[in-house]
Amino acid sequence: MTQITEKELKKKYLDLLSQNFDTPEKLATEIINLESILELPKGTEHFVSDLHGEYEAFQHVLRNGSGNVRAKINDIFKERLSTKELNDLTALVYYPEDKLKLIKSDFQSCGQLNVWYITTIEHLIELIKYCSSKYTRSKLRKALPKQYVYIIEELLYK
Repeated sequence: MTQITEKELKKKYLDLLSQNFDTPEKLATEIINLESILELPKGTEHFVSDLHGEYEAFQHVLRNGSGNVRAKINDIFKERLSTKELNDLTALVYYPEDKLKLIKSDFQSCGQLNVWYITTIEHLIELIKYCSSKYTRSKLRKALPKQYVYIIEELLYK
C-alpha cells in the first residue's frame, strides 16, 4: 500500500479543481457562491405516504405547500387586505386556472377587470419576492421557464 504525502494530495486536489476552474478568480467566485447558498434558510420538505387513490388531496397539499403559501400571504398582506381578499389571493395561487375563470365572470366591465389584474399582479410579484428571498438569483433563474426569465427578473429586481 502506497502512502500519499500531503503535498501529493494537495496537487491532486488542485489538478481536479483546475479541470473545472481555469482561473483562481473563477474558483473564488464558485466558493463565494456556494458559501452564500449555505447561509440561506432551508427550504420546505414534504414527507407524504400512502397516496393510493388520493390524487386530489395530494395535489392540494402540493399546491398549498402544506399551508406555507397561506402563511406567507398572511405575513405580507394581513394588514392590507380583507379576509375575503386574502382568501381570493390564496385560491388564485393554489388553483390559478379555476380561480381566473370565476373572477372573470364577476366583473361587469373590462376596465374593472383590468384594475383587478394590475393590483393582483402587483400582489403576486410582492409574494414572489418574499418567497424567493431564500434562494440565490442563480437558483431562481434555473427554476424559471427560459422564455420568462428576463421579464420575471426585471419585475423582481427593479
